Amino acid sequence: MSRTGGFLFYLGTVVMVVELIANIVSIVRLSSIHAVGMNWGSTIVVLFGSFYQGGTLMGIGKIIELLERKR
Repeated sequence: MSRTGGFLFYLGTVVMVVELIANIVSIVRLSSIHAVGMNWGSTIVVLFGSFYQGGTLMGIGKIIELLERKR
């Protein structure tokens, strides 16, 4: 079971990095296409939103590791 926790933790890290890179690329693409671009608030929400899913996976992985250690 601790292998599952470790896997979820590293998967969360990979998800964070991939989603952050994809969001940065999409923001750059949108700002180059539109003359007006995105406002700062939505840019920040999109960038920090990429940490949500990866952080959730990392948290679940750490919880599983701690529960396994208690046994």
